[in-house]
Amino acid sequence: DLIHDTTPQLIRDLQEKEVKVIALTHNLSEKETMNWLDSTQGEIMPFYQFRFRQLAQEKIGIDFSGAFPNIEHTYLSISTAFSTCFHISRHPCFYKGIIFTNTISKGIVLSAFLDQFGSNLNLIIFIDDQLPQNIAVAKSLEKMGYTANNPERRYFCLHYIAAQH
Repeated sequence: DLIHDTTPQLIRDLQEKEVKVIALTHNLSEKETMNWLDSTQGEIMPFYQFRFRQLAQEKIGIDFSGAFPNIEHTYLSISTAFSTCFHISRHPCFYKGIIFTNTISKGIVLSAFLDQFGSNLNLIIFIDDQLPQNIAVAKSLEKMGYTANNPERRYFCLHYIAAQH
């Protein structure tokens, strides 16, 4: 369920203005999860497909696939040093506008995504209900040259506290 009923319309309004809107979730991708049954369609599918359908269905109506239409599904490369240090063999994935971090820090995964697909973005607005994720994303973006004051590479991280109540 949505915390605010206005969220889908806000996202559609941004998309109509050609703003790239994606989702970044701490969820696992299909390699580490069982397949899920979509009871509305009677199909068994990987979790990333299940989540996309869940959001895009008529009840919620959020479709992020237009942000990067040339990329339907891909795995994101995380630096070898990070993967070796933390013994991570799984990789985050991007599916139709949704990044699944596979429980890796959102800052690290967003950096990997931007390195691979979004190097020309000049403004990033990140909203999360977990303060540590906001801090991790801010640190990663600053390492990539984003600041709060640079109009050519600007970012804002917003701590969304309504989800915690």
